[in-house]
Amino acid sequence: DHAVIVVDDGGGVSAALPSDPRLRVVSLSRNTRTVGIVRNVGIRLTDSRVVAFLDDDNTWRPGHLAAAVAEIDRGSDVVYTGLQRNYVDGERADVLCEPFDRERLKTDAYVDTSVIVVRRDRRVRYSRLPRAITTTPREDWEFLYRLSRRRDVHHVDRVTVDYLVHDDSDYTD
Repeated sequence: DHAVIVVDDGGGVSAALPSDPRLRVVSLSRNTRTVGIVRNVGIRLTDSRVVAFLDDDNTWRPGHLAAAVAEIDRGSDVVYTGLQRNYVDGERADVLCEPFDRERLKTDAYVDTSVIVVRRDRRVRYSRLPRAITTTPREDWEFLYRLSRRRDVHHVDRVTVDYLVHDDSDYTD
């Protein structure tokens, strides 16, 4: 019981996608250079009770959604899991799997969008403000920080997402 919304932000969908009525592909006319706009398009195109995000160069491990949705079913509003960052050659860069600390989100990149699963409501939206690569907090940190102001956040202490570090990724030391 899920839907997959693929939002192409002007780069073209490069992978062959399966024919499935639960899959919808939307192509924006150009790259907006603002990830929040792209994510908000995806959020608006579904009416699911839970929203999750996955960038095209990252991978959810088996059980990622099941673990996050189980916590939402237990009452959490926002859930995030651990993340392993890997270089293109397969070498592990590091693991980010930290308990929730709202104050730390202002300056520290310990949560990535691909690990976040949110109970949907009308206020679940990313900021539409463009951010330079050097601007902190990044979109994912700001999103979680803002949502955590009035929502219960739960950290699943398990790595369920692989993040690919490459020349075009927003990898942060």
